[in-house]
Amino acid sequence: MPNMKNKIARLVKAFVYQSGIDAMKRRLAPSSVPVIVRYHSVCSDSNLISAGIRITPEAFSEQAAYFAKYFRVITMNDLVDQIQKRKAFQKNTLVLTFDDGYTDNLEAARVLKAHGLTGLFYITAGCIESDEPFWVAEVRHLIENTGKKEMRLALPDGECRIALSNATERERAIKKMTRLFKSVNIETRENLRIFFRRELNDTPPVPKDLMLNWSQLGELVAMGMEIGGHTMTHPNLPSATKDEAQREIRECKLLLETRLKTEVRHFAYPNGGSIAHFDDKAKTLLQEAGFQSATTSKAGKPGFESDLFELRRMRATEKLSEMLWEF
Repeated sequence: MPNMKNKIARLVKAFVYQSGIDAMKRRLAPSSVPVIVRYHSVCSDSNLISAGIRITPEAFSEQAAYFAKYFRVITMNDLVDQIQKRKAFQKNTLVLTFDDGYTDNLEAARVLKAHGLTGLFYITAGCIESDEPFWVAEVRHLIENTGKKEMRLALPDGECRIALSNATERERAIKKMTRLFKSVNIETRENLRIFFRRELNDTPPVPKDLMLNWSQLGELVAMGMEIGGHTMTHPNLPSATKDEAQREIRECKLLLETRLKTEVRHFAYPNGGSIAHFDDKAKTLLQEAGFQSATTSKAGKPGFESDLFELRRMRATEKLSEMLWEF
């Protein structure tokens, strides 16, 4: 029964969009509540990026065209200013944000620019400055490419054996390892990472073109896109020690501003899911570092009473009809 209800709901949402009812609603009864949209990767396929955070370029182009026609897309600077000064929000307001800093975001920015739109790109700065691969992608890469059928991992409470015999077991292992890396401090994560690499040492190197480089980021800035911070190495900040979290936040902001010659005012907390991805410690450190806002992975919409360091967003999906229903 739940599956049937979900199917009917999807059909209703698709009809509302395809029939033009949503477009009519945007014009005749526009929303006075702004929406912050949360994107990650815009690509057709990838062995390094989870399917749950990817949308295809075709879907993104459709979304950008629709937003340009029926919404008012503003910068995060403008949204924060409106919240602080309690200025009335203009109708059908959107802020488009992109987490992590994947290379495919450059083409997404070009699509936005072609439609007269803007976006905020939250950058994991350490992946650009060093040769260290983005750990989230490395976990997926090692597990999917190893020829081994089992992995042994030394944990504080004993040795753990993880099966890797088939696609289902490998996906389960990716989730288990990702959750483990999020749950420990950065020093422990890096020690686990070294052991993890040694255990699965039959894999090729992680491709180096996954993340944006400084030249590409310069193009984003030249196009008028906002650049935000997303830490140096994408840790789960509540799991990090205070000193680790402070370094991740301060060094990210300083590096981006120094390299790109642009002010970095806004931040997005890395990770999400079932583990808490922000806390009062992180919020305080962000304010001390000079950030003006921070967005979360929690679903919701901003308003005048919103905590600027706990702004909620709506997740982007492949189907525009599903997104519009939530707007």
